[in-house]
Amino acid sequence: MKPTGDANPVLYVLGEAPGEDEDSEGRQFVGRSGKLLREAMRRAGVDVAVCWDNCVRCRPSGNRTPTQEEIERCRKRVVASIERARPQVILAVGAVALAWLTGETAITKWRGKLMPARVGGHRCWVYPILHPSFVLRSGRSFGGQETVEWEPVFRRDLRGLAARLAAGLGRARPESPTRADRGVCYATDSRGLSGMLAQLGEWANTKATVAFDIETAGLRPYFFVPSTAGWLSIAVSDGEVTWVAPAHHRLAGWLADDARRLREGVLAFLKSPCMKVAHNLAFELEWLTWMYAEHGPWRRTGWGDTMAQSYILDEHPGVHSLDSCCLYALGMRIKSLGGVSDRSKMSEVPFDVLLRYNAIDAKYTAKLYAKQREEILAEGLLDTYKMQIRRTLTLVKAQQKGLVVNFDTVEKFSKQLDRKIMSCMFKIQDSEEAALYERKTGKPLSPSSNLQLTVLFRDILGRPEGNRSKNKSGYSVDDAALSAMGIPMADAILELRTLQKQKSTYVDPCMPVGGLVSADGRLHTNFNAMATVTGRLSSDSPNVQNFPKREHGWIRAMVSTPKLDRNWKIHEHVMVSADYGQIEPRVIAMASRDRKLCDSIRDRVDIHLDWAERIAEADPKTYRRYGKNIKKLRQDVKSNWVLAGFYGAEYESVSARLGGLQRCCRDLFEQFKSEFAGVWRWQDEQQVAYHRDGYVVGLSGRRRRAPLSTNQLLNNTIQGAASDIVVEAMSRLSVRADREDQPAFQAVLDIHDDLTFYVPKDEVDRITGEIVREMLRPVYDWMVVPLSVEVAVGPNWADLKPIGVYFSDEVY
Repeated sequence: MKPTGDANPVLYVLGEAPGEDEDSEGRQFVGRSGKLLREAMRRAGVDVAVCWDNCVRCRPSGNRTPTQEEIERCRKRVVASIERARPQVILAVGAVALAWLTGETAITKWRGKLMPARVGGHRCWVYPILHPSFVLRSGRSFGGQETVEWEPVFRRDLRGLAARLAAGLGRARPESPTRADRGVCYATDSRGLSGMLAQLGEWANTKATVAFDIETAGLRPYFFVPSTAGWLSIAVSDGEVTWVAPAHHRLAGWLADDARRLREGVLAFLKSPCMKVAHNLAFELEWLTWMYAEHGPWRRTGWGDTMAQSYILDEHPGVHSLDSCCLYALGMRIKSLGGVSDRSKMSEVPFDVLLRYNAIDAKYTAKLYAKQREEILAEGLLDTYKMQIRRTLTLVKAQQKGLVVNFDTVEKFSKQLDRKIMSCMFKIQDSEEAALYERKTGKPLSPSSNLQLTVLFRDILGRPEGNRSKNKSGYSVDDAALSAMGIPMADAILELRTLQKQKSTYVDPCMPVGGLVSADGRLHTNFNAMATVTGRLSSDSPNVQNFPKREHGWIRAMVSTPKLDRNWKIHEHVMVSADYGQIEPRVIAMASRDRKLCDSIRDRVDIHLDWAERIAEADPKTYRRYGKNIKKLRQDVKSNWVLAGFYGAEYESVSARLGGLQRCCRDLFEQFKSEFAGVWRWQDEQQVAYHRDGYVVGLSGRRRRAPLSTNQLLNNTIQGAASDIVVEAMSRLSVRADREDQPAFQAVLDIHDDLTFYVPKDEVDRITGEIVREMLRPVYDWMVVPLSVEVAVGPNWADLKPIGVYFSDEVY
């Protein structure tokens, strides 16, 4: 089937392959999906000359997705057609067309992105959209749980295309891979190094922005002694001229003092007034602050981050790598040019390949920064981007400070868990069920094998709890299924899983050998500021935010306090935890300005207890189910009634969360909604803004874009603003730590609403008072209700004793 439509189109619609209707009529996009697309384009105002085509021009049998071989057999013809038609824009309809043009397959992540591209000898724009068959098939499902509508997203993307066409797109200018090495200079001898340092000095004083990139032998610096051992090379670029040099003179024909000259030259560059830009600035800064320790100008100069730009422009995960960003903004993949396939083995890469790879990264980081800055300014997101940059150095310094590990406690816990695991294994192996399994199969039972457990519980014991479908084709031995069985064998396996998780997830990483403890004897977790869509922090290596606090909270005792100060003198410290109290209800009050909620917070009313008491009075049966324990009921009411309602849950959901309430509680929930009517009004306003704009805006300007469920669009404002309050306080204290030479002001942990510090024991009152005062400071104009901070102090992370609760309206 040849292309149909206009021979000289503005828009070239590229689909997947003909379907049954297309094959019958000899035209593309005339079936149910095609009619939806054509109608949506008409309604969106896409009123330009159009040519219709597919990646595969013959109908695959059964309307299946075409194979890669079929796609490649047709590629030359399709490319030739595009070269003849010379369209301004190619509309990539669905994942197959997106992959044909870019190599990407995640259409839900790339939809609505206008990117320059080169097809054969023709340069044009590419605009991916969802395939209409996907919209028809799964228009109201997202992630298997939340409900979102894909059709409005599909139509909004087409309206966005129409607006761009009406405004004028200009000429697409994708970067050419043949120009990747242009302007690259290699400082591989003393003369070249002198040239690089001279250029660096000139740039530092004349350029507003210079990109840099370092290559290292590992992802984190803390396992290398001395501090510069893992540093392999550095590249700097203004986008036109790029210099690259190895970091150690033994790798090149340098003189004996050339490594010192490079080190000093790079430090001078870092101290210069120009903006220093990197992709994933946190990575470069963690290495640089490790290598230069106290000598760096870390807060006295400007920093830029192309990954942060990308994150602010599109918070969805999976599109923020340098390769993906360059594909979107520059129309070219760069990682395939560098010749490095495994980033984790950089020290094994040949010398010349390493330097070229490093240079290309720096060169295109510079180009990318300029492109993305234009978009940041056009979208009015500069302040949000700057906020993202501010927190980078704070988090790097928290990572660098690290957590002290008490190895005696770690060893004790490890031995205890080993004994418990062995005892549990013996209990399982000596059970009647294990013996029955061995008689039936001829093999001993392995309790860690889900396949063997399925055979045991489904086939031998006939337990129905694991059935996951009506026809019993699916069977699970997950924790929920085993808990529902209520038999000793299942309980023993659950206990074994818990013990093994405690050991592998928490204890083993803290072991002095073979774990995550670095050469300085500390754990240096990695805080991720761009891993969640709301802006909330996460962590890994290890995930300290996942360490249990209540049940199994004893695990935290492995994290202890320093016994020495920074001058290696004996100076005992304590851990100080400062936890923002009820921060999410406070943010809801700030966002909604609901008078009842604001007054309740100002008057210190415990709204969770208030509603727990009302439910207990209205529904005695539920109260008895909680053993008439009002505190226990309050805890569930907090999460499953008050906050659930504030997040948009309806009565049916709230009732189910609380185990099924009496019918009278429906009226009580309506009363709850009436008392806090301003919250529901705010919910409605958020939904109106989302459906109008295609995104919601948080209190500090952070956006979250479609597709969103009702819960997600409300959660963005609440969780995002809560995180901003916490992390901005962390940053202010980090600045004071540098400015006042008070290391105790630098937090070592951010556990969502809680900041934790190492404080000298003899200064705990003064420093804790300053920490609390800074955390309660009302720095945003939308902070219309008081904040509270609960402080606890102790010798380790597990044994923290509360010492007081403080409120901002009592301090300011």
